[in-house]
Amino acid sequence: MGASVELEEGMEPAVREVIREVTAKPTKVIKDKLGPVSLLLQAQRRQLEDHGARIKEVEARHSAMEDGMTWLPELLNIKTKMRRLKMERVHRTTSQVPSSGQRSSPALVRLHNFQDKQRIMKAAWEMSRNNLPLKYENATVMIFQDFSAAVVWKSYDEVRKRLCAIGTDHIIDLPHSAERVG
Repeated sequence: MGASVELEEGMEPAVREVIREVTAKPTKVIKDKLGPVSLLLQAQRRQLEDHGARIKEVEARHSAMEDGMTWLPELLNIKTKMRRLKMERVHRTTSQVPSSGQRSSPALVRLHNFQDKQRIMKAAWEMSRNNLPLKYENATVMIFQDFSAAVVWKSYDEVRKRLCAIGTDHIIDLPHSAERVG
C-alpha cells in the first residue's frame, strides 16, 4: 500500500484521478465500457434464436412435404419405386404463409428420377384431358412443368420468327419471370 501512495504522489492529478476511479469502481467502468457491446450481443442472440426457430419451421414443413409425397403416385395411379417419389429439393415459391381459407402457396419439387417426372406429367395431362379432378384432401392439385427463362425465350424466339416469316404483326406477352438474360 505504501508503494502505491508514493507512486500517486509523483503523478499528474488527472492520471491520479483516473487510477482512483478505475480501482474504486471496476464494475462500473466495465459496465460503462462493455454495456453497449453486451446489448449488441443480446440483440444478436435474439436474432440467432429467431433464425434458428425459422430454420426448424422450414425443415419441419420440408419434411412434411417430403413425407406427403407418397400420396401423389396414388392420386395419379402411377408406379414408382417403393410407392413414393424420391426428391432432391422441395421449397415453397412464396414467403407469405397463407391464411386458413386461402390456397397453399405453390411448391417447386425437383425429383431425383427423371422418369418419375415424366410419369407425373403424363398422368396429370391424361387426367386433365379426361376432365377428372385432381384433388387431395379436398384441395385441388395443379401440376406444371417449370421452365427456365432461357427455355421460355427460346420458344418465344421460334414463334416470333414464324410470325415474322408470314408477315404478321404480333405482340407476345411473356411472364415477368422470363426476363431476357444476356
